[in-house]
Amino acid sequence: MSNQNNFKTMDYSMKDLMNGASIIQKSVFGKKSEYELKFNHEADGCWYVDFPGWPFDHHNLMMVAGADDLCAVLSDDGVVTCVKVIPASKQESHEGYAELRRLDHSLTGGAHYEVRGIEGFTKTIWLCPVTLFVLGQYPAYIYLKKNAPKKALTEDAAAAGNDVVDVYHLIVLDESGSMSCVTHQTITGCNETLQSIRSMQAANPDTQAHYVSVYLFDSGHSRYIIQNRPVEEVREITADDYRPNACTPLFDAVGLTLTDLQTSLEKRNSLGYVTIITDGLENASRRFSLQRVRALISQLKERNVVFTFIGANIDAEGYAADLGIRNSMQFTQDDAGMKEMWARDRRSKMRSMAKMSYMMKTEEDFDLAGYAECANVGNYYAQGVDKSRIADDKIIELLDNEIFVFGSNVEGRHNGGAAAQAAARFGAVMGQAEGLQGRSYAIPTDGVTLEQFDAAVERFCIFAAEHPELTFLVTAVGCGAAKWSAYDVAPMFQKAAALKNVKLPRSFCDFIDF
Repeated sequence: MSNQNNFKTMDYSMKDLMNGASIIQKSVFGKKSEYELKFNHEADGCWYVDFPGWPFDHHNLMMVAGADDLCAVLSDDGVVTCVKVIPASKQESHEGYAELRRLDHSLTGGAHYEVRGIEGFTKTIWLCPVTLFVLGQYPAYIYLKKNAPKKALTEDAAAAGNDVVDVYHLIVLDESGSMSCVTHQTITGCNETLQSIRSMQAANPDTQAHYVSVYLFDSGHSRYIIQNRPVEEVREITADDYRPNACTPLFDAVGLTLTDLQTSLEKRNSLGYVTIITDGLENASRRFSLQRVRALISQLKERNVVFTFIGANIDAEGYAADLGIRNSMQFTQDDAGMKEMWARDRRSKMRSMAKMSYMMKTEEDFDLAGYAECANVGNYYAQGVDKSRIADDKIIELLDNEIFVFGSNVEGRHNGGAAAQAAARFGAVMGQAEGLQGRSYAIPTDGVTLEQFDAAVERFCIFAAEHPELTFLVTAVGCGAAKWSAYDVAPMFQKAAALKNVKLPRSFCDFIDF
């Protein structure tokens, strides 16, 4: 931020600080446990902190007096530096982070910091009063590390012209005393949900970047235990984190977290998933009313946030409607009920995210707002699949009207997996990569692009619709030698799911609406 030796050129006085009091106030009272900051090396050869909406002169954001050298050291390309920052009031241990220790400070004079833990960097740096606008304080210690850049789009995603979507998962979880009877299942279910989000990230590094927040609330100690952390860095929660106690300030918990979420959603391509879980009615809020929370929910729906409400011992559907939420689920407050609730929520989330990933990869002009609007209409927790619509995991024999559907390579060499079985048992023809052959139907999956794969599935759906007298048993096409995942493939079969004469593999069920 600006050089202390040029402080008079900043025109950056106590009056400026007072004029910007509202921004400082927001930073002071909205302190986070971790920040993501970006710095740009601009045309004048200087480094500047990226501060959208900065109300004063741009040169005040200049990084000098050692801070500019630190930006250069941390940059991979000499143009942009991205870091994660953890402010602390005392010395802490953060693996992989460098440590900045405050040496001195004053309100309008900035602060000097000693830098430790960056190889080859031994300078003391100076941070100007812009730090107050960013962090709300001059922390006694600042821990920072380079923020990994987002991964490049794959060929399919790049061809579709869609950017990576930042997906913010917010779980607002009741920790009041009445939840004590299901403590273990709450912790286990939440950790399984975190793992499913990790799986979504691993399956879609090209289209999605997932961040997680978990907020626990009771009338004595409401707090974030995880806030806006990349899912790869999120730890599991433990019994030390979750200790049910006291009453239920539901409105305050939802109001506070949604206010924080608004800041994250300032990014251009972002989506939010908010899951509210409680076992009782509001009885302890002091800051937020039902009307204020409902207004916040309405505003955030316009900013691509999908809301779900899960409740026990209350009318979950009615209470959700009072909040303006159409996606709701009732659960029974015992071990079995909690297990099913968490599992159903995970299935619904994975199905919804798989659908988004598929649309991003295949639609040239993916409509994120339209997608979020559809996800908010009330069928998010649609009950699972009719078991009669699931194909057997092992198909050895066929009834007279049944057709075995398998994945083929583009040359029609049916030498492995389901393709070899189709050739040996059900009349698949060597050299024929697609279509009906004997009592089997081939869909080319290996050696094709996702777009070509999708087009072949579309042709299969048309064929199946034209032949209602046949029943098509679909195997996990594309998930073997072609190396696609069910997450990628299942959404292609959404039209097939609407056909009563098509049975789909069990592995597709979590990612598709039957």
